[in-house]
Amino acid sequence: MASFDGDEIAGLAIVTSVEPGEAAWLPGSMLEGQVLDSLRKLLGAHGRPLRTHDAKRLMRALLDLDVDVRSLDLDTEVAGYLLDPAESSYLLQDLLLRYVGLTIESASAAERLDVNEGQPRRDRPSRRIARLSERWF
Repeated sequence: MASFDGDEIAGLAIVTSVEPGEAAWLPGSMLEGQVLDSLRKLLGAHGRPLRTHDAKRLMRALLDLDVDVRSLDLDTEVAGYLLDPAESSYLLQDLLLRYVGLTIESASAAERLDVNEGQPRRDRPSRRIARLSERWF
C-alpha cells in the first residue's frame, strides 16, 4: 500500500506479518540507494508476491524510481471489479466492508502518532489489504 504526494510516493506500508497484523512504514524519503535495490529484488521477477490496491498507480510510481514490479499477485481494486463489474467505484474501504466486514479508520485518525513507536500509523490499510486478499485466496 502506498501513500502519494501527487504522483510521487510519500511512503510505503509493507505487511510483515498478517497475524497478529504487523506492518512497517517506509517513508518516501528513504526510497534511494540500497532501499531501492532491495525493492527491486523484492518486487522483481522472482520476488515476493505483491498484493495491493490500485496497483497501476503504485507500479507507475515505482517504475519512475527504476523499480520494475514483476511479482504482482493481486490488485484488490481489479478483484473488486471482477466480483461485481456493475459497481461505479472500487474503494478499498467499500470492498473491505462488503467482503470482509472490516473498516478503515478515517484519514485523520490514521495520521495519529503511535505513542509506543512515535511513528505515523499509516500502515492500517496495508494490513486490511492482506486480510482482504486472504479472504479471496
